[in-house]
Amino acid sequence: MQIEKEIESYQQDILKIHQLHISDPILVFRRWECNKTYTQKITMKNICSKTIYVTQTCPATTEFGVQIHQNTRSDFKKIDNEKNSVKDIKQQIFKIRGGHLIQMAIYFTPRKRVSCKKKMAEPSIRQFFEIDYCDTLKLKTTHGEFDILLMGKVPKESVCIPPTLDLGFVAIKETVSKTFEMINDGDVLLNYQWLTSDSLHLIITPHQGSLDVGESLQKKIKNKNTHTYTKKKKKNRVHPLVLSNGGHVEKQQVLVLHNPSLVNAHIQITGEQNDKSNFLITPTSATIAPKNRLNVTVAFTPKTVVHKCIERFTVSTLSGYYTTFTLIGNIQSLSISSIKHTLFFFFFFAYTSTKKKKKACIAITLNLL
Repeated sequence: MQIEKEIESYQQDILKIHQLHISDPILVFRRWECNKTYTQKITMKNICSKTIYVTQTCPATTEFGVQIHQNTRSDFKKIDNEKNSVKDIKQQIFKIRGGHLIQMAIYFTPRKRVSCKKKMAEPSIRQFFEIDYCDTLKLKTTHGEFDILLMGKVPKESVCIPPTLDLGFVAIKETVSKTFEMINDGDVLLNYQWLTSDSLHLIITPHQGSLDVGESLQKKIKNKNTHTYTKKKKKNRVHPLVLSNGGHVEKQQVLVLHNPSLVNAHIQITGEQNDKSNFLITPTSATIAPKNRLNVTVAFTPKTVVHKCIERFTVSTLSGYYTTFTLIGNIQSLSISSIKHTLFFFFFFAYTSTKKKKKACIAITLNLL
């Protein structure tokens, strides 16, 4: 914003003193390569009613050139200037009628990378640019002289990516993915290759390639938690739950599974007797989203007439942690007790940003309806 204000102020000074409106009083060439020619145009308009005669002195350096597109009279004069390295400098005199305009084509042909030490006419503007080439196009009217600044800005490599990307909590043996945008906001073609540590288990696609100036690309990053732990059984303090069929062949109850953690919970329910079980649980495997609940139906379906059947079931996760609970079916009992128990399963999660292990818990609530 500050450089724009400086340029606008310089433009207003030329307009006020010389009655000329210059489209670009400061011309900056960016994204250039050596031994190639680049062109930019400047429009100069006479805002008064009288004809203005302008004397133009061409740039001293050979990298910059000027061509005026005008059908009116043009005179060339040769002068000697001992202070400049170029012996013959052309002066061009042209006129602009009132309300008319002309176009000036500025050519820039950089030969090699140099370090510009020449002081510019406007040091307050010069300080905002890191340049290799610099010169001035001098213009003179009856009201005085002014300069058009010509600069070749140093080409830079620059890429815009998010400074941080939070992948959240990643459960053991789980994979989380996110997308982010990568933008080439520099001056040259960008060839890139992502380097990641093997210990982080990060996968970025595409891994390498090229990005043109101003081009943007959507990147996808994946993180897979490959940590392994010894299978452990957490202590289960829940008392056996008595399910009664109420004198019917089948009695259904609801098992509510709650996931209060920040990651998906993949659970699987298995029994000791499998197909011979007198209890039917559906579904036996599911994925519970973070902060969500899942209703599981538990049906008591005795295959033979028995006084009481007791079966043990296991709820396990992909991380290797599990807990057990017991279901008891009593055919003779006609009363149903209102019992509510909560099973807590603790799992370890790896937090990718800090590489610290954190605990989270999944609460499984049994509700008798």
